[in-house]
Formats: sequence, structure tokens, C-alpha cells
Amino acid sequence: MAPVSSDHTMKTVLAAWGIANPKPEVQKAFFGYVNRCGAKVTSRKNEDGTFDTYYWRADQDPDSYELCRIPKDGKGKRSFADVCPQELTNAMLLILNDQVSMTQEDLVKECSALFGFARTADNIQNQMAKAIEYAVQSGKMRIENDRLFANA
Repeated sequence: MAPVSSDHTMKTVLAAWGIANPKPEVQKAFFGYVNRCGAKVTSRKNEDGTFDTYYWRADQDPDSYELCRIPKDGKGKRSFADVCPQELTNAMLLILNDQVSMTQEDLVKECSALFGFARTADNIQNQMAKAIEYAVQSGKMRIENDRLFANA
């Protein structure tokens, strides 16, 4: 189900062909084929120069995406890196609509728990910071007095 991370897509498809550790040229060819399929692509550059890339169905608009897929009864839990910033934003908005406002630290903890994570490791905090940045830049969330609020 889209959106899906490029890494998850590659691992799933190549595993079906018995390829567990693809060489760089196989990865490059794979992503070339995926990009020709007509899927929408969103990417965000990381501080280390790498990119987080997500594929969307052609009929989906990443800017108006309003869902968040959370695990139910421990089933469907994904790697946190496989959750796109738009989905994290939607989860945070769901929490903020219930709580009115929260500190970033508390919102990160609540959102992590919503996706089934008991701890907020550095990678989770980094992903959440990107999602908060996206939410503020897109006007979905605002910061006042070190607290986060959902915009109506």
C-alpha cells in the first residue's frame, strides 16, 4: 500500500527474485525501472547527504494525503524509516487534535507509541523532526511558546 519507502520496495521485490544483497548496479537498475512505472516520488535529503525516498500511486497527492497507517494489536508494525513524513504529520495532527497542544518532546513520544515504538531512538527523533518541519512549512501545524498546535 502506498506510500512506501524506496528501500522497502527494493528489498521486497528483489527478495521475491532471491536477491538478498543487491550490488550497486542492480540497485541502480531497479530504481530506474521503478521511476519509469509512473509512480509519484517524494524525497527529502538527510544531513548525511543520503535521501529518504517514498513512492506513491499515480492517483495519490502527497500534499493532500490525510491517512496514517498504525499497527493494530501489534500487527502491521513497520520500520520507522518506512513511514513517510506526510504520514507522521497526519499522526501528529491526530494526537494534537485530541490534546490541543504539546511540547515537541511529548509529541514525539506519543507519536512513536502510536506506531508501536516504546523508545524514541535517535533515528525516530530525526524522522519526527523532519515531519514536524514539513508540517510547519506546509501550514498544517504551528509552534507557539515552544508548544505545537494543529492548524484548523
